[in-house]
Amino acid sequence: FSTMGMFILINSFLILYTIILFFSGKIELETPFLWAWRIGLIFFFLGGISGGIMSGILSHTIGAEDGGPGLPFFNWSTIAGDIRSAHFITLHGLQVIPLAALVLIKFSKENATQGVLLFSLAYLGICSWLHWLAFNGFPVISLH
Repeated sequence: FSTMGMFILINSFLILYTIILFFSGKIELETPFLWAWRIGLIFFFLGGISGGIMSGILSHTIGAEDGGPGLPFFNWSTIAGDIRSAHFITLHGLQVIPLAALVLIKFSKENATQGVLLFSLAYLGICSWLHWLAFNGFPVISLH
């Protein structure tokens, strides 16, 4: 467990360094892609924080014991808050936001940057809502 924690810490510093490079270095990407990667990296870093919280409290469930009833495949709790759902969705902003940029560029290259920013704001709302649910002990989906 302590080895995992050490590598999470190293990984977090590397991600933070990469974010700094993407904001301060000269990156040759089309503007919508540059913003998609910048924002995606920030989401990835924030998702790591919720992972760190799970490690710190030695649990992923809020409001019940770990290991109770869960959603098929993911096993996210269906009776209590589960930080794993918020962690998963937030981490994968690193893939989802650049993919959205690709789609937006195909539809409207001149409005793609604004589209990426609006999509990212909506994605932030979803991630925030999932964290709120988890930390307040509410399941994403209740099957009971």
